[in-house]
Amino acid sequence: MPQNVEKNNSFSGFNCCGMELNREFYEFEKNASVKGHQGRDVDSWFMMSSIWPAAALTSAYLYFVIVAGPRCMKGRKPYSLKPVLLLYNLAQVVFSAWMVVRGFQETYGIFLRAACTPSLLNPKTAYAVDSLSWYYLISKYFEFLDTIFFVLRGKWRQVTFLHVYHHANMAIFTWIFVKYVSGIQIFMLGMCNSFVHAVMYSYYLLAAFGPSISRFLWWKRYITRLQIIQFVAVIVYLLYLYVQGCNTPPGFILFSICNTSSFLVLFLLFYAKAYADKKKLQE
Repeated sequence: MPQNVEKNNSFSGFNCCGMELNREFYEFEKNASVKGHQGRDVDSWFMMSSIWPAAALTSAYLYFVIVAGPRCMKGRKPYSLKPVLLLYNLAQVVFSAWMVVRGFQETYGIFLRAACTPSLLNPKTAYAVDSLSWYYLISKYFEFLDTIFFVLRGKWRQVTFLHVYHHANMAIFTWIFVKYVSGIQIFMLGMCNSFVHAVMYSYYLLAAFGPSISRFLWWKRYITRLQIIQFVAVIVYLLYLYVQGCNTPPGFILFSICNTSSFLVLFLLFYAKAYADKKKLQE
């Protein structure tokens, strides 16, 4: 865990560029001091010395939502969890908004230049960005509760492949980037995602109040559109890093583009099925 110091049942998305990525991992870690990552000490932070804790948490999540959860809830009355949902969604809104605000405070005016050349950051800012990236990573494991709550509430239609794949993928994907890539580069993606989550969890917070508030939730479809725009923006940003010849290894960038593209395709398919088909039925 960062300390206050002066210095500094499918994972197909991970198969893309796998052999190249393994080679890039080795080269990147071996040459880290040459590539502007001096002073990064994430290995000593909670869950960062090895990928196994992250893999174990993600595996436990998958086992619960696919096997243990459905067995446990079979024949049981779904739980309401209203007070828990209100508190959880409020906490997610506050955290996501805090991430965006703190990110802009630390990187305003320098983020594009520093994204390509992390050494432009002073040690204090570099450490702050790495720390925020780590907080963002830990939030991915708390977000497993999204699906766990669906299971406990019997909301089986919402436990989709897209939903589970997205959560499991992000938990591992984010760990890899916090571990191996400059904090500011992963944090650009984290800031974008945190903004979307601030909006999304605001919707969930209102929805948790029940049917009395449903007439104010007409904007649900726009959240999916915002998520799609997010993925396009991330792909453009990754292409920017690649074209500019930034110090991020090309294998990482290609891996990220493949991974983000898988999200984009799945969300586009979901949007078409959920909203385009519904519009046809109404006509």
